[in-house]
Amino acid sequence: MEAASIEVTKRDVVGKKVSSLRKDGIVPLHLYGGSKGPLSLQGDSSAVVKAVSQVGFHLPVYLQFSESGEQEAALVKEIQRDPISNRVLHVDFLRVDITQITTADIPIFLIGESSAVKRGGRLNQTTSKLQVQCLPMDMPARIDFDLSFLTELGSFARVSDLTLPPGLTILSDEEEIVVRVSAPRRAQATQTLDEPIEVAPAEVQVIGEESEDGNVETEQE
Repeated sequence: MEAASIEVTKRDVVGKKVSSLRKDGIVPLHLYGGSKGPLSLQGDSSAVVKAVSQVGFHLPVYLQFSESGEQEAALVKEIQRDPISNRVLHVDFLRVDITQITTADIPIFLIGESSAVKRGGRLNQTTSKLQVQCLPMDMPARIDFDLSFLTELGSFARVSDLTLPPGLTILSDEEEIVVRVSAPRRAQATQTLDEPIEVAPAEVQVIGEESEDGNVETEQE
């Protein structure tokens, strides 16, 4: 993936006056860290939003200084947004040395479909991030896992089952379970009789008179 970049210029407007920049479609920026001093910068709003959306908080972005033609690699450290419109108001960048190994927590995304889930299984992602170590320019924005490999109820995937791009070293426990497919829960209705029901024999009422020999003589019409 091509590295993202933002054309920036030094900013003289500070404090509450920066609101005038935002009205003109300019976002205030701040660059700090490393052996150099902090810089107040500014960039076109659409370019800033596009770049920070592309790199997130894990990939470096190149800040290109239009005055000098120089550029510096940096990581997004903080984004301030309008609480109502969610518009980007300010971005802080941290200088990064692209020749030095760095560590980051990369999100794990589940893609595809599991045939076990289609049959009623319950999908449960127990690990959502993976800690890795690599050069800044090799850092992925995300790690994908294809659910189509989970074909049976009870099947699962560990960290060691993830497919990683070259250059990454996993720091997370490779035996840790990332996602599993559990059997569906089914309610079992049971009926229990506490005591057996005793049915008394039916009593027959006989209408008539008993004769001397003990037989019953019934009335005839």
